This record gives sequence, C-alpha cells and structure tokens, in this order.
Amino acid sequence: ATDAAAAAARFAQAESLLSGFEAAWPDSLWVPSVRYVLGRVAYASERFVEAATLLATVPARWPEAVKADDATYYAGRAWYRYAWRQHPERYADAIAAFESLVSIWPQSIYADNADYFRARALVEVAAWSDAESALAAFQAAHPTSPYLDQALGWLARVRLTLGDCPGALAAVDALAALGDAAAAERASAQAALAIAGCAAAGAL
Repeated sequence: ATDAAAAAARFAQAESLLSGFEAAWPDSLWVPSVRYVLGRVAYASERFVEAATLLATVPARWPEAVKADDATYYAGRAWYRYAWRQHPERYADAIAAFESLVSIWPQSIYADNADYFRARALVEVAAWSDAESALAAFQAAHPTSPYLDQALGWLARVRLTLGDCPGALAAVDALAALGDAAAAERASAQAALAIAGCAAAGAL
C-alpha cells in the first residue's frame, strides 16, 4: 500500500509539472511529447477515458510528432481496457484507433500489437467472421509476434464458434508447431475443442 501511495504521489507530481509546462509554453515543440506523457500517466493511473482523450490529441494535432503512432496505440489500449470494464460500447473506439495506427503507420513497432488487440476487440463484440479474418491475417502477417500463441488460441475458439472444426484443428496444429512456448495456450484450446466434440477433422 505504501509503494502504491508513493507511486500515486509521483504520478500526481509529474502531472502537475507537465500541465504547468504546457500552460506556460503552449507553442513549444515539446508540447506533443508532454501531452503524450500526460496520457500515459493517466493510462497508468487507470483513468482510461482521460488517457484516451489526451493521447488522441497527439496524432490529431501533431500527426508528424515522434510519438504519434505510440499515442494512437495507447489511445486504443485505453479504450480497450475501459470497454473491458463493462463498457463494451467503447470497443468500437478501440478498434478505430488500432485500424488508424496500422493504416497510417504500417511499419510502427506497435503494428502487431494493434492488429492483435483489434482482433480481440472483435471477439469481445462477437463479430465472429470479422474476428476470424483478423486473427487469420494476424497469423500470416506476424509470425514472430509475442502475441502469436494467444492469437492462434483465439483463432481456434472463434473457428469452433463458427462451426469450423477443421479450421480450429489447423489453428491448434499451428500452436503445436510453436513448441513449448505455446504449450499452455495449446492445452487450453485443445480442451475447448474436446468439450465441443471437435477431436478430429469433420467432427462438428
């Protein structure tokens, strides 16, 4: 509790200093970076609507800013986490932010993250066909992503939901090819398929 209180105090101090900087020098070249850090502080403090709003101003007002793609990604993550907390209508905002990032900055270091969380948001809103397409595209586009095992696990479940047992089994086979690193995800997906009676191609 003491550590949490100390962290909260540091965040509050940082916010005060940064807000004061922007107020004093609104035309400074540092303002986009200040706005980004303020958004990240709000995100770390789990004030997700505030975070998303602050972060979205960076690409909107300063599209050439160094942190424009970072800000877009974290705006999407903020809406995603807010939606997860019983505000599912906000998944649409998360999806829009992730789509914006990969459209404008396809080479961003956050591109695979954005593609993954866009697909997960589609799962959360039960847009099964779109989710299946997004997850399959993720598998093809990001074969070395740290999210690949999770994406394949969800791909197996989504295909199962769509009644595609062979496709679900193919996703589990792809998980098996990843080796021990994907063992937990593979076991979870296999259990879901077994419960549904999808033990062999054509079982559904």
